[in-house]
Amino acid sequence: MYTVKATDVQEVERLNARVRLVVTRNTFPGLEAASQGMLSLDPGVAMKDHVHEKSIEIFYPVSGKAVLVIDGEEYLMEPGIAACVPKGVGHYLRNDSQDTAFQTIITHVPHL
Repeated sequence: MYTVKATDVQEVERLNARVRLVVTRNTFPGLEAASQGMLSLDPGVAMKDHVHEKSIEIFYPVSGKAVLVIDGEEYLMEPGIAACVPKGVGHYLRNDSQDTAFQTIITHVPHL
């Protein structure tokens, strides 16, 4: 299999966000190098602070705006800005908008 439809992958609630991991070892058997998907954060919602001990996380926003907090430092995230969180570093997203959802492509290297 070389392709997968995002709509064929179940969206799950994770850390107060909606996540659809489309590229994983479950959808592409044997894939160990990375995982990728879409994260959606509703208006006025903040994710829970968390750490990925074994992988970096890359954010590439596609719509809306949010604040990415990495180790206590705040960064504005919007389309055209990418961010990379090193493994082992606490981080979370916060959508301060009252009317616009935030969506970003997330990539984990290696996979989650």
